[in-house]
Amino acid sequence: MILVLFCFQINFSVTFLKKIIFKIFVMIFVAQILFLLIHLSPSEQTPELIQSTPFSCKEIRAVLHFHNKKRNDIAFGKTKLKGGKNIWQLKWDEKLADVAYKYVQRCEIEHNNNRPNDTGENIAWRKSANEIQKPVSDMTEMMEEWYNEIEVYEENGKDNQSSSNFTQMIWAATKFVGCGFVYYVERTEYPLSPYCQMLICNYRPSGNVAGEDMYTKHDEAIEKCDIGVPSWEFEALCAHDAKHARTKDFCLGDFDSEGRILKESVVVILINMVIAWYCMLRKQ
Repeated sequence: MILVLFCFQINFSVTFLKKIIFKIFVMIFVAQILFLLIHLSPSEQTPELIQSTPFSCKEIRAVLHFHNKKRNDIAFGKTKLKGGKNIWQLKWDEKLADVAYKYVQRCEIEHNNNRPNDTGENIAWRKSANEIQKPVSDMTEMMEEWYNEIEVYEENGKDNQSSSNFTQMIWAATKFVGCGFVYYVERTEYPLSPYCQMLICNYRPSGNVAGEDMYTKHDEAIEKCDIGVPSWEFEALCAHDAKHARTKDFCLGDFDSEGRILKESVVVILINMVIAWYCMLRKQ
């Protein structure tokens, strides 16, 4: 009798243990399914891209003009900083722009660790509770945020991490820039400010090189270039060559695949020719 009861208890314990183990496995399985639904659901988590296209020629001009205008002001000593020399006039680089464009579409507020060697990177990001009507027009304000770091920059400071966007923008040895922009909606459960804009600009050669100065100090208004060619439009900057010195922020978009100037640029050139002709007549 005792043996029968003992065997019954063992059988009951094994059955009970199996039920407990089964319930644990079911709970783990359900938890994994819930995790996947919450964290991997495209409808809830993947940002919705509203605007993400390569820059137009007009937008390229805006980026170049903003950067070169600020670099020119620094070179002329029009800010709280001393003037400088041998500061390059930036040119647009399609390869840098392509890297920025592809990376910015990931909507990640992190630096691209896989960008090409000797390439600097600035990132600007902003959010809004309301839909933005003209998101690209905000690019200038976003670049202005980088430049405004001049307020916390210390000329003789050993650590200027808080102004690294400004220093990269002005870094004298940098010759090329290329940018990407995206406007998207965050798909979170309770979005307070779901509309987001992100601007990434890549620079080559990279700035913020340890142990090097942002630029060579030079307060004189003349002899600004021991390198390149003095720019016509940005008189304190050094253009890459004579053609670059004469152009007014022309970008690659001015030409089609066969090198023919597009209509937009033709109009600009004709207007400039008329103005020059008129000025010559007035002098006669």
